[in-house]
Amino acid sequence: MRNKVEEENELLQELIEGIEQIRQGKSKPFK
Repeated sequence: MRNKVEEENELLQELIEGIEQIRQGKSKPFK
């Protein structure tokens, strides 16, 4: 069973990667 901290860390990492892609113009910003 996974603990909550690990799940939150993965979500944060996904958010960070998405923001970096937007900054680099690889994807469109959120509407």
